[in-house]
Amino acid sequence: MAHRDQGHPPGAEPVAVRTGPVAGTRKRLSSAERRREIVLAVIELASEAGPEGVTTQAIADRVGVTHGALFRHFPDKGAIWAAVFDWVGESLGAAIDA
Repeated sequence: MAHRDQGHPPGAEPVAVRTGPVAGTRKRLSSAERRREIVLAVIELASEAGPEGVTTQAIADRVGVTHGALFRHFPDKGAIWAAVFDWVGESLGAAIDA
């Protein structure tokens, strides 16, 4: 008789889902550091899925914070994108000046 994984219906295999770090294991960052981490996560996500694929839940998952915690650092998605554009502009300016 074939062995079947207990707790899963036939044909259903467990799927690994990335949900970020385990609650309580994230390093506490200053607000400025967390905002920078969020901006970099948006850039990574946009490079992988295009800007339309960047959701606030995907950002929170990538950074490893709750969806609500994301909005402690930015009032809305538009403010997140504004910070991304500011970062890109500053980075380009620094590269040009170098």
